[in-house]
Amino acid sequence: MDKCELNVTPDALRAIARLALERKTGARGLRSIMEKLLLEPMFEVPHSDIMAVELNKDVVQGKSVPVYVKAPAKESEEEYDSGIEEESWPRQADAANN
Repeated sequence: MDKCELNVTPDALRAIARLALERKTGARGLRSIMEKLLLEPMFEVPHSDIMAVELNKDVVQGKSVPVYVKAPAKESEEEYDSGIEEESWPRQADAANN
């Protein structure tokens, strides 16, 4: 998840630690838990405008999905393009000479 920030709330951290303790698997348990929590975001984030993913306690407990924070929409000339080439319009100087 390059160029994407991962935010984990304190409640989520406690819930993740609790799951790892219940499984009694140590660091491998933490890795497994994180892989499961981040499976969907790993497919959603690439080639999208998502700039951050937030995990909260409800996500860890399976009650909700991760929260995605999207980059603000950029206003560009392409969005407002009329589709008419500028060169097809008569120039003011040309129109004045006619």
